[in-house]
Amino acid sequence: MYYLLAFLSYAVRHMSSGIVDSNWMAMNFTIFAVTNFSNYDVGRLKRLNDAQIGSVIEFLQFVVVHSTTYRRDAADALTNYWLTPDAKLKTIVYVP
Repeated sequence: MYYLLAFLSYAVRHMSSGIVDSNWMAMNFTIFAVTNFSNYDVGRLKRLNDAQIGSVIEFLQFVVVHSTTYRRDAADALTNYWLTPDAKLKTIVYVP
C-alpha cells in the first residue's frame, strides 16, 4: 500500500494524456489494487487513512468519467465499497 498513491497519480497523468489502453499493465495493476476485495486486500486497504481513502475515491471517480475500459470496475468498486461506511471502518487492531 506504500506506493498506492504514487500509482494512482501516475495512472491519472497517463490517462489524461491518452496513453492508457486496456493492455497497459500499470493501469491494470492500479485498478486491481483498489477494486479487488479479497480478505487479504481489504485488510491492506483498511490501513489507509481518511485522506488516502479520499484520494482513492477521487481516482475511481476520475476513471468512471475518463475510461471506457475500466469504467464499470471503478463504478462497482465505488458503489460496493469505497462510498459505503465500511470503507472508513478500521480493523480491530488499528495503529494510526
